[in-house]
Order: sequence, then structure tokens, then C-alpha cells
Amino acid sequence: MTFKIFRFSWIALAFSTAFSVQAETNFNPDKITAIINVYEAVVQHPVPSWITSNDFLNQVEAFREQKGTTFVLEFIPKGEKFESWSKMLAVQGDYLPRKDKISLKRFALSSLLPLMQACGKGNFDIAPVMEAAEVATYLMVCASTPNGPKQLGYGPETGEIMLKTIRRFNDTYISVRHEWRGTNFNLHDVSGWPVSEAVLSETARRFTKIKLTKSMVPFK
Repeated sequence: MTFKIFRFSWIALAFSTAFSVQAETNFNPDKITAIINVYEAVVQHPVPSWITSNDFLNQVEAFREQKGTTFVLEFIPKGEKFESWSKMLAVQGDYLPRKDKISLKRFALSSLLPLMQACGKGNFDIAPVMEAAEVATYLMVCASTPNGPKQLGYGPETGEIMLKTIRRFNDTYISVRHEWRGTNFNLHDVSGWPVSEAVLSETARRFTKIKLTKSMVPFK
């Protein structure tokens, strides 16, 4: 896959403490998955791009939180801090009753607003990777983040790349995003991005394997 800003070429949790990793003896990113209950759905998603062996949980720092109808689980590389991470994979669940249901595309685009605001006008671009009735995936490139919270590692010297995919299971919207941060960069110079095209392409491929199934955990 080739990434060019403005001309992208692509081939195309009921909150529960239940969390598991399934893997085979030999490491293969297609054979190791994380599974978690998020509201009405069981989410099966790939492990982060930096994982190189089957001991997934020993290679990450994790943070999880639920506030009302929003749940988030975040992973960053082992030894890093959530105030200054370089890479992150996050799973978010938003439970929206049917009377409040919005289209998947509209929900997906609105979910990009916080990073858009952190980047500021002229500092970002967004490209659709996939837009369908059942899935919406976008690549967002942010050259710098002058309006982002400094206490969380953002600022004019920090740029970010985010690949985000969103699906829906009944009234539960599931977002899985992978983010990479580094020194600010030129939007149009891929060589300066904090993640390579190869890693972006591989992450996008892994995102196609995300599965949502019905949760057996009662949720009201």
C-alpha cells in the first residue's frame, strides 16, 4: 500500500473483567488475538504493532476505564508512560440506545474531532480507508498538535498518525485505533512520519480481522 496525502492508494465492552489472549506456540500476528467484552459485544482484535512474541501482556502497559456508557482500554509499550507514549493501541466502546443511534460514518467522523482540534487548522489531513455500512476506517495524519494537552505529551513539537476503524453491534459502537507519535513533520513527506508505510499497511490488514460477536455477559 502506498500512502500519499490527498492521493491515497489502498488495496482494499457490557463492561467485564473478562480479557484473554489466544496464541499459538510460534509467534504469528494472525494467530494471536485479544478478546474482551464491551457492553453488548465480544471484541476480538489484533495485538499492537510492536508486539514481537506471544507474551503480549508482558510487552505492554495497560489502562482501562469505564464512565457510564463509554469504555476504553489502552495499551502502550512496556516501560513507557501514558503522559509521553510513542505508540498506542486502544479499544473504545460507546453504548448508544436506539433512540440516539446515528450512522456509522457520522459517528466515525465525529470521533476524529478531538485529534482534529489538537492538530489545528492546516495541520492535518484525513483519508478514508474503508467506508461501508458495517465498517468505517480512516487514516488521520497530524503534522503537529499545538492545541493538544501538554500534560499528555502533545504540543507544537509533536506530530501523530492515527489509523482508526469503527464497527457497530446493535447499540454498541466499537472503535479500535492505533496511534504513533513523534517529532512534528511535513504532512506530505512520508519519510518523516513516526510510522513507516509498511507498518501502516500491516496494521490496516490486521484491522480487517477484527470480529464482533454477541456477549454472553448480561448488560442493561
